[in-house]
This record gives sequence, structure tokens and C-alpha cells, in this order.
Amino acid sequence: MDREWRRSFLALTVALAAGVARAQFTEVPQTVAPGKWLMETDVATVAIDRHTPARDGVEYRSIYLGYVQLTAGVTESFDVQFGLESWHDERVQGGGADSHLSGMGELYLRAKWKFWDDGKGTALALLPYYRVRDTAAKHVRPALDQFGLIIPFSRPLSERWSLSAMAQNDWLDDGSGGRDWWLTANATCLYNAGGRASAYIEGTTWAQGARGRWATMAGIGALWQATDRFSWDLALHVGLNRAAPDWHPVLRFVWEL
Repeated sequence: MDREWRRSFLALTVALAAGVARAQFTEVPQTVAPGKWLMETDVATVAIDRHTPARDGVEYRSIYLGYVQLTAGVTESFDVQFGLESWHDERVQGGGADSHLSGMGELYLRAKWKFWDDGKGTALALLPYYRVRDTAAKHVRPALDQFGLIIPFSRPLSERWSLSAMAQNDWLDDGSGGRDWWLTANATCLYNAGGRASAYIEGTTWAQGARGRWATMAGIGALWQATDRFSWDLALHVGLNRAAPDWHPVLRFVWEL
């Protein structure tokens, strides 16, 4: 199995840890109100690739269950976030590279600072994160701690349309005793249909140090505000090139505690 391609999947899973999100990958700069709590849970996240870049007959499947993040508001422009990958199952088949790994993933810590807000909905933030290696099960534990920085942006386009985008830098375990630098960019355009329903389109692209092969996905999603404090988010992303997974469905709920 192509090692660079497998690390590309890891970079994608790191990007999944979104908080106060309006879509599956794209973070927004808005923070949780002081004294409030927000729980976000990816009930199931699946990545399936049956056509690897090398076209070597290898099929890859990654499943995350119960990817939980809890956010606490500290000030009007600052919150802290605690996350846990409750269960991770990874399977590789074909091409003489059969393997199966599973177990609890890493605990991660994040903090968001909204450093600019024009008061009309346009804002910027900084969001560093740190993933605690020793909290993961042995079979899925990286050799080195992993960390990164996210810069989210959002602005309203009209009464019903809004735009969110972010840039992300990750320093990830390369599987051979060192770290790789990865770049990720996401953008989402969301339409508020009125009432409890919203829909969005989202694009995601990532690569190793801007020099590697860029993997690109695009997807559509639907948001349903079931109650004033509880909502569902269902999305399906598809790979636009060989470096990205073929299919990436995600089901998430958001609960204001």
C-alpha cells in the first residue's frame, strides 16, 4: 500500500474534528457563549476508497464511531474544546497488503480565539489543537504527538446564504519516526431554507507540504434543527481525484447543553 496515500487518509480524519461547524469539515470562527456547553458527535464517519492512486487493487475502509467533542464557552470570543475518537476501525484489503486495526483513538485538546468580528457576521479566528498520543489504543496509536493550527473565516452573503472557509496546518506522525507537514483548505456555502432546514455544498482539499498530490473532495449536506437545542447534520462527500477517498458519508448531531 502506498504510504503517502495512507497518511493522506490520516490528514483527512484530523480535519474531521470540527467544532461549532456549519458543515462536516469547515470550521467557523464563532465561539460558544460564556458559561455554555456544546456537544458534537459524529455518530458514524466512513471513508471508502476502492481505487487507490497506484491502481494496485488495494481497497481501504476507515470507520469512526462516536467521534465526540465537548466545547465550553469561556468569554465572548474564546472557548475550549475536548474531543475523543471513541472507536476507530481501519481495514486494508487486496494487493498483498491486508491489515486490520481497531481501537479507541486519541484525546484532543483545542482552543478557539475569535480575534476579529465586524459585528455584522464577518469574523476570523485562530484555533490551535493538540492530539494526546498516549490516550489512543495501542494498535492505532501514533509514534509521535500530533498538533496543528486552523484559521477559520465566515461572512454572510445575504439573508439566506452564508460563506465559511478555513485554512489548516497539521504536523502529523509520518509512520517512520518523523513528522509530515500537511495543508488543508475547506469552503462551504450554506443556504438557510427557513424554519428548521438548511442545506450546504462543501469542498475540501489537502496535501503534504503543498508539494505532494492534492486530494480533493466535494459534497452536499442537510441540516435539520430538530429542537431549539438539538440538530442533525447528514452529508455525503465524493472524491474528485485518485488521491481522495471515493465515498465519505458522515452523520453528526449537535446538542446545546
